[in-house]
Amino acid sequence: MRKSLVVLIAVIIAAMLCGCADDVSSSVQQEDSSSRSSTKWTVTKVADDDISCEGLVLTALNSGDFPEMVKATDSTLLDTIMDFSKYGITDYCVYQQAISVELSEIIAVRADDTDGVKAALQSRKDSLIKQFGTYPEQEKIVSSTVVFQKGDLCFLIASEEPEKAEKAISDKISANSVDSGN
Repeated sequence: MRKSLVVLIAVIIAAMLCGCADDVSSSVQQEDSSSRSSTKWTVTKVADDDISCEGLVLTALNSGDFPEMVKATDSTLLDTIMDFSKYGITDYCVYQQAISVELSEIIAVRADDTDGVKAALQSRKDSLIKQFGTYPEQEKIVSSTVVFQKGDLCFLIASEEPEKAEKAISDKISANSVDSGN
């Protein structure tokens, strides 16, 4: 009886601690919404001259109506996306929807071998089509997923309106190219 009571109390305390976490990741942003999921991406401040992969992904997220997203940092998860040890990659950033049954993903990669990265991102897109293409509510998102390149940067954007995110990224890169005299 005493052991059962101790176990029950430990479970209750663990459940309460999980509910008290302030922040799952420093990049998770929440706001009440009536969108597809219960929470929505909240605009995050990004410096105008931040053209790092994370800065560009955050710019893309700020441009549209994205659900709650988290930065993927787990190497096992990242390995399912692509082999980040190849292609002369110098910077990358991956944000995915916090709820894995719905599709929303942005990947930015800066590399020497952009052809290899683009091919890997196209392979990722094909994988997403296989994974989500049979779900009617995800079919539109997976079919509108874009893969594109800007200089030494390659991107994959899987969202309801990837064009807005792509334009935001392109505009920011162009603005910084003009500012730096390139």
